[in-house]
Amino acid sequence: MTSAGNTEQTGAKPEQAAILMEIALKKTGVGFLHQSADMTVTLFGNLPVRLHRPGALVPDRGDLFGGDDDVRLTALKRAVLREQQPTATEVEVHYANEVVTYRVEIEPVAAGDGGGLLTVITDISDTLHRER
Repeated sequence: MTSAGNTEQTGAKPEQAAILMEIALKKTGVGFLHQSADMTVTLFGNLPVRLHRPGALVPDRGDLFGGDDDVRLTALKRAVLREQQPTATEVEVHYANEVVTYRVEIEPVAAGDGGGLLTVITDISDTLHRER
């Protein structure tokens, strides 16, 4: 398997690989948020529209869900930074007539790769609905 970041194997230039990765992310519905070790947002993309309007700024600290969910996620992120071990959780967001469930995966990022955290957010509502 070839990683888009490994341009030697793909033959793509770094700019081409980045564009291809962006297209792939849009097709999968996976959003990401990179935060430095002090929790400042440094990069984000393809966040779920219900959580983030395209073109809008992401809060400096990456608060997307609001209230207790963001408090819980911040504590998980701090634990990942401290222990350097990935974790995952689910967040349910209640809208007018539906509940949307997001899987939130938090990974430590090595200093050589920019350091900090990578948070991957995926809407898993359809998957959960099919399982029921």
